[in-house]
Amino acid sequence: MKKFFTFAILALTSLAASQTAQAQTGNNNDTYHVKQWNQKKHQLSVNYGVATLYDFAEVMGDIFVGAFDHMLGDKDDLELSDMSGGFTIGYRYNLNDRWAIGLDGSYEKMTMSGKHNAGNSLTRNYYSIMPTARVYWFNKSHVSMYSRAAAGVVIFTSKSNKDNKTESNATFTGQLSPIGIEVGGQVLRGFGEFGFGAEGLLQVGARCSF
Repeated sequence: MKKFFTFAILALTSLAASQTAQAQTGNNNDTYHVKQWNQKKHQLSVNYGVATLYDFAEVMGDIFVGAFDHMLGDKDDLELSDMSGGFTIGYRYNLNDRWAIGLDGSYEKMTMSGKHNAGNSLTRNYYSIMPTARVYWFNKSHVSMYSRAAAGVVIFTSKSNKDNKTESNATFTGQLSPIGIEVGGQVLRGFGEFGFGAEGLLQVGARCSF
């Protein structure tokens, strides 16, 4: 799933970049770089992020133990063996040329294995739902830059093969991305974000406007 998701994002981002190049070549007399982007009202996006809030909570458990004790649980005989990274699907509604609101749904999976007993394992799943707001501070026809913030809830489940018991809980989560950049055409764009939270420290994705 991770490979397919990443391949799809790369393919869509490459297509968005090619649209930009074609527009530039086909309009040599058009000062596209200073032309305002005539936005459509709706956007759908997919993206993949690394170094999420939950990754930090696990890897840096000693630092986050106070705030995330109820999430980390008993890990005396367990060590982190695999992290999927964060997969996100989002919707945006453009209020005007600068502001947009929307909703993101994210998923991440982690696996822990026993340090002394290879048969001992724990699987965690994180499901995040977050309303989000975005503001463009540079918004042109083929290149845009923006900042974004989101806050919502994460539902996480833990399943141990030791007792085959599944536990679930929910708590507050969020994402703050001070720097985001989009490149592409009027309909399809690739994007990248730098920030911190449930969706990752670094994200890459593609979005479609309609």
